[in-house]
Amino acid sequence: MFGNRPQSDEYRLPPLKEVAYIAVLALAFGLLSSSILDSFLRKWNGTAFNPDIPFNFESTLSYNAPRPFAYRVLFPWLVNTTADLLPSDFVRSPPPELLRRGLAAYMGEQEIQKIPVVLQVKFVIAAFWMYLFLFTTLWLYRAIAMWTLHIHHASADLATLLFGLFLPLSFRGGGGFIYDFSELFFSTAYIAVLVSRQYVWSAAILAGAIVNKESNLLLLFYLAAHLLANDQPLKAKWYLFFRHGISATIPYVLIKIAMANKSGGTVEFYLFWNIDYWSKASSFFGFMTTNLQLALFPKPTNILFLVLFVWLVGYRWRYKPLFVRASLVSTGLICGILLAMFCWHDEIRNLSLAFPAIFLAITHSLVEIYRDEPRLDGEVKVTSAPKTRAG
Repeated sequence: MFGNRPQSDEYRLPPLKEVAYIAVLALAFGLLSSSILDSFLRKWNGTAFNPDIPFNFESTLSYNAPRPFAYRVLFPWLVNTTADLLPSDFVRSPPPELLRRGLAAYMGEQEIQKIPVVLQVKFVIAAFWMYLFLFTTLWLYRAIAMWTLHIHHASADLATLLFGLFLPLSFRGGGGFIYDFSELFFSTAYIAVLVSRQYVWSAAILAGAIVNKESNLLLLFYLAAHLLANDQPLKAKWYLFFRHGISATIPYVLIKIAMANKSGGTVEFYLFWNIDYWSKASSFFGFMTTNLQLALFPKPTNILFLVLFVWLVGYRWRYKPLFVRASLVSTGLICGILLAMFCWHDEIRNLSLAFPAIFLAITHSLVEIYRDEPRLDGEVKVTSAPKTRAG
């Protein structure tokens, strides 16, 4: 299915077949999103409704979480606003089936009785938004694969499905945080509009990304990689970077000021604990589950996974588009530093800033591996190296 074929009229489907194809792909993305989110919620609910955790679901929605979690205001606002727009009777006394399919599917009956019905409804709303962000993100990953690597849509489709299948391996023991899927959406949307050179939209998306999570200021590394790879005049590049810098700085500073009275700090320092963890050989042989507890998979920090990962990311490195190489080196370096200093042990979800660059690098590698596969009758075999120009 992988192949380095251009997106020309020769490979376009007739309109009716294209509609059917998109419908099947939408169903596949929908089913995949459902499975991913189910895996997340099974782990997250234990953290979200733990009263001993200061950034639990209730404190997050009431904006009482400590810093740095207090800075992440967009997703709580979405959940609260959605709840406010619904009829009050529905929120206070929702259909029993809604509650059964919501939080009750992930917690025992005794635990459920301790949680107010309104908060259970907001859990359902949060899950709805998470699903919407994740489903949209899969389409965006498909788009950036085609636009950046200039590959056939079938290659991008399969690469996106593989990304979704591997995503649950990044979920920590407690799942993650309420804003994780919206973070994936904003980073990918930002890259998509950059590649499309829709710079007004990219500046707006960057501002939204920072309201969602302040560390998305680092998305400017993708802008730098994009400017390095394109052919704009140097003056225009500096002007564009300055405009995006302003769009990022204003919400960043405003949120910092608004949450200055909260307890906590900008980061949580874990360097010494991480040194102790990574210096043990056992840390490189861990396994984990996603949904089925009987099925174990190597953690992303498992040596088996790491060897495969490094090979796939670096395969035919010099043939990868400049944008992909620059993005991967810059975001990979900064994420590696942040992971060592401010993240707990193998909290791989904190590498999410680099996920798009990793996805593009691995997709390019898979296309290169299968580029010289035996062709079907009548199929044109591509033998030349792909263009390295970023889209």
